[in-house]
Amino acid sequence: MNKLKTLAISVFALCAASTVSLADSSDFAGPYIGLQIGAAGVELDGKNTDGNGNITKGKGGVVSEMAGIDAGYAFPLGDNFVMSVGVSYIPIEGEIFGTQDGSQSDGCCDSDTADDPTTVTVDIGDHYTVYLQPTLTLSDTAAVFAKIGYSEAEVNVAGQSLAQRPGDLEGTTISFGTKVNMANGMYMQTEAGMTDYDTISATGKGTTGGIGTDVSVSASPEIAYGKIAIGYKF
Repeated sequence: MNKLKTLAISVFALCAASTVSLADSSDFAGPYIGLQIGAAGVELDGKNTDGNGNITKGKGGVVSEMAGIDAGYAFPLGDNFVMSVGVSYIPIEGEIFGTQDGSQSDGCCDSDTADDPTTVTVDIGDHYTVYLQPTLTLSDTAAVFAKIGYSEAEVNVAGQSLAQRPGDLEGTTISFGTKVNMANGMYMQTEAGMTDYDTISATGKGTTGGIGTDVSVSASPEIAYGKIAIGYKF
């Protein structure tokens, strides 16, 4: 998370130090902050490798409502072009249960529980993204954009028999959307996108009745989302 915070501070320091001012695209230029709401699907595509090298694959995840904060600065770069740099935060979570024999649990309706020493729970949450958002203005009030960002999320792999635990997740976010200026500096933004995180993994402790040291579990988290942001441009 320190890498992300350092990058975010650098981005906003650059914005504050900039004195570039262009008349074109000024309706979309300047600092902004907004509240974003929507829905996201978190999928964990996981696998379990036993002591004999046999691989059992499985999927898990969750679809949930989400809310977060988005803030940044938009620089006009031409008659119909704006480049925004910003940071967003979304506190959504997703988890998967997997056991040494490869069975899956949704945490609800079967016998696998987190108290079972062969059960593994993978949980991710607190998603941060630092992004660039090139925007094409269509009129004084309407624009379309693409976004690419560097994302991080906190991750926890829990289990009584796990020895190795991963650090924070890193990944890439890509999205597309629209932005509409309203009265008194307000704006509305719609966006659909995906975040692809790197693979997380953990190995067993080798405790009696638990997961052996030659057994590992791994998962590749992906998030697909759609959201609407209502905000204010200063």
